[in-house]
Amino acid sequence: MEQIHSVAKTIGHVVKFSSSMASARAKIGQQKKALERPTDVLVGTPNRILRLNREGHAWFGDCAFLVLDECDLLLGEDYVSEVSKIVQPVVTKE
Repeated sequence: MEQIHSVAKTIGHVVKFSSSMASARAKIGQQKKALERPTDVLVGTPNRILRLNREGHAWFGDCAFLVLDECDLLLGEDYVSEVSKIVQPVVTKE
């Protein structure tokens, strides 16, 4: 995930978009603070992204691109409903 976020930051400098990372590996307070600024690309694990969403720090309605790290593991562990909560608002947009 750090590699994906690093690439997103590098590309973002060139094409002018911002990115943030959401993971249990980092302190949630720092992630909440980062999401106070406009974020074009949010890279993270589904569980952390859902927590940030439940707490009002991450929104999916305006999301144009979605990167979910470790999603394959969660789908294999029967967390389909949690992943769907993130994916559904993004894929149903026009």
